[in-house]
Amino acid sequence: MVNFRESEFAASSVVGVILMVGLTVVMAGTISMSVFVYPLPSDAPDANIVIRAARGNLINFSGNEIVLAHKGGNTLRSDSVKIIIDGYGIEATKEGSVYMPLGAIKITYNNLEGYNYVGSGQRKDHWKYNLSSGDDTRIEDAKIVLNDTWMSGETIVLYGADGVNNLNKNNVDKKYKLTPGSKVTVTIIDIPTNQIIATSFATVKYSAEVVGH
Repeated sequence: MVNFRESEFAASSVVGVILMVGLTVVMAGTISMSVFVYPLPSDAPDANIVIRAARGNLINFSGNEIVLAHKGGNTLRSDSVKIIIDGYGIEATKEGSVYMPLGAIKITYNNLEGYNYVGSGQRKDHWKYNLSSGDDTRIEDAKIVLNDTWMSGETIVLYGADGVNNLNKNNVDKKYKLTPGSKVTVTIIDIPTNQIIATSFATVKYSAEVVGH
């Protein structure tokens, strides 16, 4: 004689297992969907940026410059890159003519839009822009980043006089002079993600004349 009670218990166990597996699958699917609703954080561009030259003196702006070279990786847009310079020397804000005492300085290019300073006496190549004659046909060549994109193989120059409050507007907060023999650190930051793209170090060499690229 067949024992139907034992068969009913066995069927109940199988059904229970199936229900538990089904519930687990449903919960896993619900959790995964809720996770993917939120966008994953974007990665910063991958670019190798190094200081090719750092020059300075405390007498005048001429000679104060940092040359940055893009050695490879993603193209960077001028409106998406912030640069912070940490060094030793003297600084003053755009609005102020009085320099802070000699010591640690921090200069921020909030982005690379706008122009380098091209005033007479501050750049070796200022003459080619014909600013004194009112002819600004070449002023676009004075952009910190030409064509608004910084590509592999290209260099840009940051001048100590960039922070001078003049017609060539840019988004640097200060003007500065670097102490020869001191150390300078340049940090390149991706604005959309606020992540560091690159950090480079150099020793400032003395120069009384802007050499440029």
